[in-house]
Amino acid sequence: MTKLTTGSATKRPRVDACVLSYKLADVTNATVDLLHRQCHFNLNSDLFVFENRENPYVDDEPLADRMVKQVELDLSWGVTHFTGANLRMTGGFNYICDWLQSSGFKLDVVWLCTNDFQIPNIENSPDVKVRIQDAFMNPSPTGKPVGWWHPSKTRVEGYAFPWMHNQLNPQATTTLRSAWMTDFICPAIRWDLLKAIRAERGYWFDPRFYRGWGIDYETCYLIRKMGYDVVVDDAITINHESSATYIRGLAPESKEQFYDKAIEEMRMVLTAKYGPNWLDLFKGEYREG
Repeated sequence: MTKLTTGSATKRPRVDACVLSYKLADVTNATVDLLHRQCHFNLNSDLFVFENRENPYVDDEPLADRMVKQVELDLSWGVTHFTGANLRMTGGFNYICDWLQSSGFKLDVVWLCTNDFQIPNIENSPDVKVRIQDAFMNPSPTGKPVGWWHPSKTRVEGYAFPWMHNQLNPQATTTLRSAWMTDFICPAIRWDLLKAIRAERGYWFDPRFYRGWGIDYETCYLIRKMGYDVVVDDAITINHESSATYIRGLAPESKEQFYDKAIEEMRMVLTAKYGPNWLDLFKGEYREG
């Protein structure tokens, strides 16, 4: 696995956007609208929306009944798949990757999106799909092939990963910055690397990270271990409505309960796998500079 080539110097890698949604219809509507209208992805072609709950429809249901349910659930943005239950974040993205594996698509890059981000300056931003393609077709600032791409973030006080804040430098020769990891809001990842992780470990993302915290740390580490780079792109900046389902009382636990349990899960799993100094290990190994 090296620099992404598609057999032609002019053919660009395929990028498939997959959104994981849970109940937040207005938020998902906005995100899918962004991806469709302004990022040029199309539903059931290279844009897929996975609602993280059971399918409310039944086989052979009259269209009129389906339309009533669609209005009641505000599914107007176009759910393409239901997961069958609330699988939470890690289970949801594992479900998505399983579906992609069985889809028969010739996959190059998958853009795995939570449903709660926006690009506030999209009209003045470069074409997002082209930015993702360019990142994976060219070497990173360290000279390595890119394995994981993520937009930068607007500045948020107290944010845990300040290196993801936008640091656009007009004098820089590239808008990409190498990083040891990024948050898992909407990373674009080489599909062959995800398949290699699953082949070695038996999962895309460790299901013991039930609430999702930790999959970003570990996956970025594994990608760098394989000789690829993790990059932040300052040309694209996102806003993120963090923990919206918990703030709105739509989740099965409070925001505080979620944070406590997610941190406990992450620390327990990573300590068992990599030892008590896992954070120092992740920051230091397989990293340039």
